Parts: sequence; C-alpha cells; structure tokens
Amino acid sequence: MKFVFPPLWIGGFGAGTVVFWTDGWCPAPLAPVKWVFLGALLGGSAVIWWTCVRLKRVRIDEAYLYVSNFRTEVSIPLAALARISESRWSTRTS
Repeated sequence: MKFVFPPLWIGGFGAGTVVFWTDGWCPAPLAPVKWVFLGALLGGSAVIWWTCVRLKRVRIDEAYLYVSNFRTEVSIPLAALARISESRWSTRTS
C-alpha cells in the first residue's frame, strides 16, 4: 500500500490526464473530461499521499514498541503506553 499503489494510481491517472490535455487529441465534446481527469489526479493524489504514504511499520518485543517509517525507527517503552489500537488500510480509529 505504501510503495506500489501510489505510483501506479498517480502514474496511471497522470498518463490519462496528459493524453486528454495533449493538443489535437481531445475532440470538442470531450473537452470537459480533461478537467475531470485533472481534478481526479490532483484530488486523488492528495488523498493517496495523506493515507498511504504516512503508513508505518510497527513491531513489538517484550520491552518496546518499534515504529518505523522505513527510514527511521523509534523505540517506545511499553510502560509509557496507555493504549494501543490498530488501523487497517485507510480506516481510522481514535
């Protein structure tokens, strides 16, 4: 979800948007469609960035909870945690 889906979706919609915006390709009746594709590209990219790119890898051992964004890792002592919850895919819990 973090490394495969965003490039595929953004790349696919980006390519479709470029095709619609290419001069001479888009016939007059389809002119509004190029704005729909541009809006879907911008809006969808923002949603994907907000939900997928922020995903973290989490693991646990006897003493620590480890949270990683695949570049850096933070160790949190289990004694410092009051509550832990899980969020699958894009479903958010509070």
